[in-house]
Amino acid sequence: MSKHIKRPTKNKTGTADNEASKSNVVSLTKIRAAKAEKERRESERFFLNEMTQIYCLINGTSPAPVNLLELSETGCSFRVPTRLLESVKTDDTEICLEFQFTRSTRIRLGFAVRSKISQIDDQISYVRFGCEANKNFSSYRTYVKFVKFVQAIADYESGAVTDHRNSVG
Repeated sequence: MSKHIKRPTKNKTGTADNEASKSNVVSLTKIRAAKAEKERRESERFFLNEMTQIYCLINGTSPAPVNLLELSETGCSFRVPTRLLESVKTDDTEICLEFQFTRSTRIRLGFAVRSKISQIDDQISYVRFGCEANKNFSSYRTYVKFVKFVQAIADYESGAVTDHRNSVG
């Protein structure tokens, strides 16, 4: 007894009528978009963590360096090694971040803590914060311009933006 495999039939346009074949189609556009977004985020994180120094100021204590994970006009996500927060009460709903570009150039902005999660990465314990920017700070407009600048660099580095004037041809 032989088994018959039903092959998809082709319609007039040359595409398969079989629903199973539609579910097996891979969208290259979606894959390319996901890859571009991943590259853009990696470029953004590199720029933020390698080109600027960012500190978390909690309860007027000495600044704790942070690892910024996400940045947007409305807020950010960052993590701080737990050992740096052991002597600090972090139950506050408002914290301050300082973005330092040079010894004398910095932006300080308040953030409302929306989430706080403990996590372990490479055997190091961290506290990850999700925060919303306080738009009432006078530095908020400067922060938004900084975010747009970082996003533009990330878009350029990931290939999302091309400069045809510099192409050789």
